[in-house]
Amino acid sequence: MVKSVAVFEYVVGGGFSNTQLETSLVVEGYAMLRSLLQDLKRSGYWVATTLDERLASTFKLQADKQVTVSREEDPMEKLEALLGLVEGVIVIAPAFKDALYKVTRFLEKRGSLVLGSNSNAVLTSSDKRLTLIALQKLQLHTPKTKIATMEEDVDQVRLKVEEIGYPVVFKPADGVGCIGASIVKNYSQIGSALSLVRKHTKTKHFLIQEFLDGTHISVSLLSNGEKAVPLTLNMQKVKVRPPPLGLSFEGNIVPFRHRLAEKAKNAARVAVESIEGLRGYVGVDLVLTREHPYIIEINPRLTTSYLGLRKILNLELGDVLVQTSLGLYVPKKIKCKGVAVVTKTSFPFSSKLFQKDFSSLDKNIEIVVSPLLPEFSVQRKGFMLFTAYGKSLKEVKTLIKNFKQNIHGMFTGSG
Repeated sequence: MVKSVAVFEYVVGGGFSNTQLETSLVVEGYAMLRSLLQDLKRSGYWVATTLDERLASTFKLQADKQVTVSREEDPMEKLEALLGLVEGVIVIAPAFKDALYKVTRFLEKRGSLVLGSNSNAVLTSSDKRLTLIALQKLQLHTPKTKIATMEEDVDQVRLKVEEIGYPVVFKPADGVGCIGASIVKNYSQIGSALSLVRKHTKTKHFLIQEFLDGTHISVSLLSNGEKAVPLTLNMQKVKVRPPPLGLSFEGNIVPFRHRLAEKAKNAARVAVESIEGLRGYVGVDLVLTREHPYIIEINPRLTTSYLGLRKILNLELGDVLVQTSLGLYVPKKIKCKGVAVVTKTSFPFSSKLFQKDFSSLDKNIEIVVSPLLPEFSVQRKGFMLFTAYGKSLKEVKTLIKNFKQNIHGMFTGSG
């Protein structure tokens, strides 16, 4: 029985120790890491983790063992030092630059028990091109797609766009969230869309997909490697813009009701069960049109929906994640005891916002704010991610409205 676990969250855990941190990813990564560590501790696990030195003075984690990763240090060496102390490892990492695959493979080579998907499943799921091929074999609904290479010029790409028809979406094959993706409505936007996608990928190809007019959702699942169980359908708040701004993720509602909910859950389940080696927590992104759920991508790792799920499910989610990853347990009776809304918002970088005390705000709101790092001030904006939860969506919306009114002065710099 596994009772000691290391959690390695790539973004805040030192994966960017040799480069600049991305403030948007930092708040998401820290929120997931903090929440999972708390859940595992509550279920009696001994937990260890790593943390980027630049964040150590600001971000506090509930861990029995915490190793700091300094600039120029190899985060994998730091992670390796923890392996002798634990029985299993949970990895949270983006697909970008094969981060999740590389860490998973690193652990497998050292004989560590990965409490999640194996490296082969991660490789297939992290490359949207490979995922698409796997899904098409199952005859699941997917967007019309053309694969283009980074060497193709604007006119070569235009021919592929015209085969699909405007508007289309350009996205990196190894993208994380919405980063690098944008909607292209006409020929004049192709050049800047190419520049955006090239900036945020390491692969030699990218995807051109039809733009689906519908509701962006995700399905959260747990899999024991053979059987996948959908937990909830979640609405994703995605701002769709042309380049250079592109698409951006702004949060989600957990759970979300929709007439195509069961079809979407079933499609997600079939997709996850079809890829050998997907195990533990898996998120599947879809778009619900009037007719069908269209699968967009598979995330073989913890996603931000977890922040809401842990508040509203009748499960000790950290423990269930471990047991499911071990193939010992798949939850059968899943009940939601309320609604959670996860919201990510940006603000002009200001020390006034960070220095505010949020402890007096509603106890049903959990908050993560960008730390005060010089490199974040260069990015000219910070991010706040908060999770609000209550008995109903109406109640949660009221909480959020009051919360935003309370911090309005912080966003304007007058607080």
